[in-house]
Amino acid sequence: MGDFWKRYSCRDCQPYISEFWGWQGCESESLEDDFDEFMRENHYEEWVTGDDD
Repeated sequence: MGDFWKRYSCRDCQPYISEFWGWQGCESESLEDDFDEFMRENHYEEWVTGDDD
């Protein structure tokens, strides 16, 4: 019947997790890359700092 697993996030990312999974369609081949893309597209000011590209 499939595998069971849990996902964890840091406190800074928690406010965005539900929105991310809705945006992603509840699937991800590369969680880190997909979350970065989501945050850059939807929450750029909160995600990208002066040190980032």
